[in-house]
Amino acid sequence: MEKTEATFNEIPQALDSILVRMEKLEGMISDIHSIHKRQTEAATPPPDLHVPMNIDDMVTFSRMKKSTVYYHIDNNGLPCVKVGKNLTFFKDEVVVWLESYRKGIPFEKMNDEIMASHRRKPNKSRLSI
Repeated sequence: MEKTEATFNEIPQALDSILVRMEKLEGMISDIHSIHKRQTEAATPPPDLHVPMNIDDMVTFSRMKKSTVYYHIDNNGLPCVKVGKNLTFFKDEVVVWLESYRKGIPFEKMNDEIMASHRRKPNKSRLSI
């Protein structure tokens, strides 16, 4: 940029030139801001819903009594894994199971889809039925 002295008559043109340059800078800043915002949104990983929960976490999450949770395990096929004496629930499976009642989808079909998506050893106590 060359530095020139402006006379009083040239001030409106100089001011106009400054305003045009400022508008260009504002446009570039907003473009950089939107690119940065998109990159940070893309970099944020989605929350992992395949989180294991114990029975107490399940009671808190589902807002059901513990006896109701046990009832649904025995009678309605609430998806869980029993390792020794401990029951483990996966949050995403529980959400799908709860939504199956809301939508009126047959639970057997939904349960088959859930079980097909995860590899597990069969529950020995359920095999004897």
